Amino acid sequence: DKTLYFFTSGRFEFRNKGFDITLDALARLNWKMKLEGLDMTVIMFMVAKQPFHSMHPTALLHRAMMEEIRQTTTSIEKIVGENLFNAVASTPDTRQLPNLNNFVDDYWKLRLRRIVQSWKSDNLPPVVTHNLANDAADEILNSIRSHGLLNHRNHKVKVVYHPDFIASTNPLFGMDYTQFVRGCHLGDFPSYYEPRGYTPLESIASGVPTVTSDLSGFGDYVLKSMPDHEKNGIYVTHRRYNSYQDAAEQLSEQMLSFARQSRRDRITQRNYTERASVLFDWEYLYEYYKKCYEKLGTGY
Repeated sequence: DKTLYFFTSGRFEFRNKGFDITLDALARLNWKMKLEGLDMTVIMFMVAKQPFHSMHPTALLHRAMMEEIRQTTTSIEKIVGENLFNAVASTPDTRQLPNLNNFVDDYWKLRLRRIVQSWKSDNLPPVVTHNLANDAADEILNSIRSHGLLNHRNHKVKVVYHPDFIASTNPLFGMDYTQFVRGCHLGDFPSYYEPRGYTPLESIASGVPTVTSDLSGFGDYVLKSMPDHEKNGIYVTHRRYNSYQDAAEQLSEQMLSFARQSRRDRITQRNYTERASVLFDWEYLYEYYKKCYEKLGTGY
């Protein structure tokens, strides 16, 4: 209820894909959310393939610890459930529930306590999930550092930079890209150059609201054909006639507006987004391709 997952993905083209303006807007969003006292946390996943040596050992360690915590709590849940049923079914006293702590033996209490204590740390969570081949020259990482988006405890915006593909075989995520998209709240694709742009379309096809720009073919089409596009969960950042700073400010305001929404509002918008995605089905777009083909002639 208090955490929103944003994501951006695509080829590593720092400027063309809008990674630069995204990080600038996130820094502004972090400041605005703290200033406003907004009781929410935004986690931005940046997914773009880059050369790396190995996965970050801290990320792998914490992933393994989380899985151990999950298995331990599942075991405790099963034990408590069985003992609770037996206690309730066999006692004549119906005035109060039994003390659940009495159903967990010392072994499981000690095991859970040790795992949680090992997992907790005062160190800042790493912003990148892998050891990059050229850490010092990586534009995303350098921009994260220059904007100070280093996952401090008091920050409202956290960043996870994942320089690899997301797939079910990925030991860190363990899910397909489509599952990952559906698990997020907002896709962010404010491209500087994008003839068409399928990433925002993939986002809304999964029922996930998205940000695009008027410099992409997709954003241009949305502005011309969908007057109520924001209601349908498609936000367009105006970059064509705006300065970089003005566009970054608009993008941060769009993100802030989304973060202010209640959970009920987000669910409603998500339903609108999924319904709007049918407008981009091949059944409707085919006619436009056909007209272009006939206009240009068969020589093209």
